Amino acid sequence: MSTAPANDLALFQELQEGDDSALDRLIARWERPLFAYAWRYVRNTADAQDLVAETFVKLYQQRERLRPDTNLSAWLFTTLTNLCHNRHRWHRRHPTVSLDAPIDDRESGASVHDSFPSDSTHPGERLERDESIAALSAAIDRLPHELKTTLLLHHYERLSYREIGVITGCSERGVETRLYRARQRLRDELGSTFEADVVPPERPRPAPLCGKPIDQIRPLQSIGPMQPESRLASLFRWACLATAALYGFLFVQLMWFPAAMFSDLGVDCTPGVCLVARRASMLMLGFAVLSALASRLAASSGRAAISAAICVNMAGFAFMSGLEFARGALGTGILPVMAIEATVALVFAIATFGDLRHLRRATA
Repeated sequence: MSTAPANDLALFQELQEGDDSALDRLIARWERPLFAYAWRYVRNTADAQDLVAETFVKLYQQRERLRPDTNLSAWLFTTLTNLCHNRHRWHRRHPTVSLDAPIDDRESGASVHDSFPSDSTHPGERLERDESIAALSAAIDRLPHELKTTLLLHHYERLSYREIGVITGCSERGVETRLYRARQRLRDELGSTFEADVVPPERPRPAPLCGKPIDQIRPLQSIGPMQPESRLASLFRWACLATAALYGFLFVQLMWFPAAMFSDLGVDCTPGVCLVARRASMLMLGFAVLSALASRLAASSGRAAISAAICVNMAGFAFMSGLEFARGALGTGILPVMAIEATVALVFAIATFGDLRHLRRATA
């Protein structure tokens, strides 16, 4: 990226320490690239301005909860991407007329900004190029969110595969695959008119945000309700953290208090049983770490794999607990444990299939 990560880190640390003027400097550094990206995504100047402002508001509100070594550029683009996606979906459900949108009664499909005459090019050439630009812009707008995001970040924001991977939560190979699929879709839709060097019209300049109080930067009212994806992501994160705490509890019990744990279950804790319990505690520790890591991941094949592993692990525990209880080897103390294991398995099964469906839609 064009801005220096070290300077971003220093400014963010100043903001965390209470220097609100650091926010102005961060806005000065990132407002234009963020606005350019938002405008190309939503194709509306007012919406792009609002979304960039909301991104900086979220940064200010979450400054104390973020890690001091947060990759600020990735965080800003990730947050803005989610806001753009939600706004775009809301507009699809509540269509409105935009001054930045193509004019319906013009065959050229040019926007209001491009409808004024210019002496720089021949009118015929300009009309032809405007038609190509309008067709390309419309085709990009119809791409699935993951393909559209990757294409805009790579072709227009000039980010590397690694940087895009951090923002979108996928591997560099995944970014390459998404770019290939995005280009292939555009080529299939536009046919011979597709040109790799065609770019949408020049974006308008953003209204400056620097120097405004944070309560003036924030939009008075966010367009539309919060989207379900945000609530589901929050629920998944808390489910991961709760599961990590459960695995951590099992680790402590199996490592240091196996006798008390097995006594509650109605099982005699022989030296051999204690040895097996302590070895199994390492498995619990590993799953505790995996659960904690999954809480910080975006939808990806890696998160789906972790969710599937936790699901299988907990489902196996629940099955074995039920089997041993039916055989009379375990007392009634295992029933609440079995219920918790089955519930966790169900939650992560839903998360696994949700991520897989999300990935299939992204690569379709």
